[in-house]
Amino acid sequence: MEDTIANSTQITKIKGALSTFNFGGNLIEIAALTSLIGSTAAESLALGDKGPAGLVWAMMTVFGAIPVVRLFIATATPGWLRESMGVSNAKSDAVVGLFQNTDETFRFQDRKEPAIAVECEIKNARTADIKDSPVDSKRRFVYVFNQRTINILNCIPFSLPGDEMKVYSFVEDPWRDKRYSSWYTYLDWALLASSVVGKLGEFTLLWKSDAHMLAWVSISTWSFFFSAALVLRLHSLWGTSRKSEVDIITGTLPTCSSPGGDRKILLSIPKSVRVHFLWRIIWGLGVFVGIATVGTTYFALSQSTNNEGFLIWVAFQALWLSIRSALYYLLSNREGQYHVGLEGRPWGKVNVQDRARIRHLVYTLSKYQIQLHPRSPLSYEDDILMPEKVENLQSAYPAPLGDKSVTLSIHGVIPDTVLSSVSWVFGCKEGGFDFYDTCIIVLNTPTGVISIPAARALSTRPLNGISEIDSEEGVDLIHLPRGGSLPQGSVAFKNNGIEVKWCYWIPCSDGRWLYFTTEQSKKRGTKNAAILSDLEVTDILNNGKIINISLKHVDEVKEILHYSTMACGYLLNLLK
Repeated sequence: MEDTIANSTQITKIKGALSTFNFGGNLIEIAALTSLIGSTAAESLALGDKGPAGLVWAMMTVFGAIPVVRLFIATATPGWLRESMGVSNAKSDAVVGLFQNTDETFRFQDRKEPAIAVECEIKNARTADIKDSPVDSKRRFVYVFNQRTINILNCIPFSLPGDEMKVYSFVEDPWRDKRYSSWYTYLDWALLASSVVGKLGEFTLLWKSDAHMLAWVSISTWSFFFSAALVLRLHSLWGTSRKSEVDIITGTLPTCSSPGGDRKILLSIPKSVRVHFLWRIIWGLGVFVGIATVGTTYFALSQSTNNEGFLIWVAFQALWLSIRSALYYLLSNREGQYHVGLEGRPWGKVNVQDRARIRHLVYTLSKYQIQLHPRSPLSYEDDILMPEKVENLQSAYPAPLGDKSVTLSIHGVIPDTVLSSVSWVFGCKEGGFDFYDTCIIVLNTPTGVISIPAARALSTRPLNGISEIDSEEGVDLIHLPRGGSLPQGSVAFKNNGIEVKWCYWIPCSDGRWLYFTTEQSKKRGTKNAAILSDLEVTDILNNGKIINISLKHVDEVKEILHYSTMACGYLLNLLK
């Protein structure tokens, strides 16, 4: 009898505390408490680690809901916005990674950390013919890999500068889908069905005990996530997809000032389904559902005076929490890739299809370099950024007899970023500033198109003239070192100045040089080129007519030509 009175008194105290609950003042403390209960299991299930059905069980109980909501915000937010909002974290990155599409360059201009990889996603990879160009491809700069990709890449050794290129291809276990697909299907439907039985039972008991608001909150939250899981399950968004494959080059990527370092090349990785827009939509909507659930649940508790309903609610919360924790430990990770089949081949044994895929990785790497280049993307407009062949390669232009100038028809220019990228991929130890002023000029001639390794530098002239030495800084302003912006540059529009122009030097077969200039972003068309000797090239580099480039002597132009020729050899190998 005394025990009964004591229990009744304890329940009365609990209910009295709830009856004085202040929604505005106490929700933070309760949220902090429930954040500590089962949050790890809830986050894993909510992110889809255990499949779509795990999403339902993650939110069966309000305990752990606050961390899940925070994680929903991070995973549903685009990468560039995720960092600016400060919601990025290791758990969200492990699921969706952090990357930048090549057409979103303005969003990542202020990033201090360099990319760790470039990747190309090929849709319909098994049926697409990508010998010439990829079908429905997306190109990205990667800053953080998802965990599954990290597990696969960790199985591949790095190739060091000087090592021969080795290309790895992901080989899917032919029995994996057959072995797991039916099992995962049965498991998902069983978990969904059990959630129906359990949640309807909870709703019925809460309703009969007159805890109507708690009953409606519970069933409404469950209904949303159950419907979401059904959509994901019916669209087969529970593992990996062979409809899209991802090709990757990773390592210490080269830039205009850095030669780069070790590298890995991996092709044909099945795309994770959790970057699908349906997952992101569900996570985004889940933010609002989760916030509403937490708020209305504790509001309902603060207004309730029903002892029986409160105890039923607590009992079911404890039950769902226990089941959720058990599922977390018992179920395997759907995208876990612990045993990886990989096929490594030297370049000479890579087939035509895979060579095409590597070419597009090289061109994506070239575009990454352009985004970081002090010359700015504007300077590379009208360049040949995705060459399909090097036509009729010549080491020099046929020497004109007795002329002081010659008219050239410029077909296009293959820039330094392409040459630097392909050289790094093939293991060249040189890089960075070695390729800064390199290029390949493609000319239209009466006998056809010819391609010639050459040198070029970007020059400009200030508004009010210039003296050779800055009186305050003591800097030689005619011969600025490589790697800086030109005087008229700005944060938003680098090198968008007065008389910004490209200066070109093409070797002639008699030892002389063709010299001409083009506009910063328009290179094609007819140009009049002067024919200069070595002495005249050195003179024009020092007479103040070409401003703000590093070159002082013809020997430096010859060194650039050496690197252009070297890189051209790698490019020819890539295009075979």
